[in-house]
Amino acid sequence: MAKGFSTKIATGITLMMVGTAIGLSAMSSYAQPMPKENHGGREYLTFQSVCTTCHEATTVQNSSGTESWSEVITQMRGFGAFVTEDQTKEIEDYLQKTYPR
Repeated sequence: MAKGFSTKIATGITLMMVGTAIGLSAMSSYAQPMPKENHGGREYLTFQSVCTTCHEATTVQNSSGTESWSEVITQMRGFGAFVTEDQTKEIEDYLQKTYPR
């Protein structure tokens, strides 16, 4: 009887360890470092907090349109983006410096 009990304990501990490992590996995907360009600058952070509520940053980074960034921001506001005038200026400055058109 003692052997069966110790086997159940070992199995339980093993399952807890496997579950913990799976849980931690799933959580690590949320801790992604910020891109190196303008790492942590105010304009970059404003861009991230406003623009990525609707789409990924790569959508902007891969944009090949001919409109000025000011026109793009005005268009996004027309689609319902919540962005203040101050944020608009910061985002436009960031985009113009990082992805000039």
